Amino acid sequence: MSGTERNRGRDLEREALEETVLNVKVVPFRGIELPQVLRSQIIVANEATFAWSTAMSEADFANAQSEYYVMVRDRDELLAYVSLHHILDEATINTVFVEPSWRQLGLGLHLFNFVLDQLAARDILNLFLEVRAKNVPARALYRAAGFEELVVRQGYYEDPADDAVIMQKHLAGAGQGAGAGVVESDEGLEGVKQNQERGAGDESDSSD
Repeated sequence: MSGTERNRGRDLEREALEETVLNVKVVPFRGIELPQVLRSQIIVANEATFAWSTAMSEADFANAQSEYYVMVRDRDELLAYVSLHHILDEATINTVFVEPSWRQLGLGLHLFNFVLDQLAARDILNLFLEVRAKNVPARALYRAAGFEELVVRQGYYEDPADDAVIMQKHLAGAGQGAGAGVVESDEGLEGVKQNQERGAGDESDSSD
């Protein structure tokens, strides 16, 4: 294959990706409000990625403090999600997931920034998460989003053994009072396409 043909092939792949990205939205839900079509996909992802049983996922959906920020294509195809628990002016992120075929495109960072903006608008001041020390891509994503590493819990994880890194981000609340389950956003997705062209933006999965 000639260089011209290879370049043309890459151009076609980029055009197809950009057309697909235009159909992507981020939708926040309280856990109890998640539609069944998304619940089913999250249960599968939780089990495969975080070793959560179906019962564990269902219990989290039912938790009154549980919120899910879901990135979907064409309304019901799950691409990524962030789950968290919100109590008073603090929130703790439980899971961050991006479908394997959609990684390295900047989607994870876009989703994360959307979550941060929503939480800040609701006057949440501090956001916490826990990540495996060996999960270098996830730690890089969180640092890019402005998180600082607070403390390391030695030998916290088993199977496989690993340390746990506790990270925190202080949010400047904007006082807008946005509520989960009522906001959609497809703004900023042009930046996803720009990241794809530059090869920027790492996504990874994290669990507590």
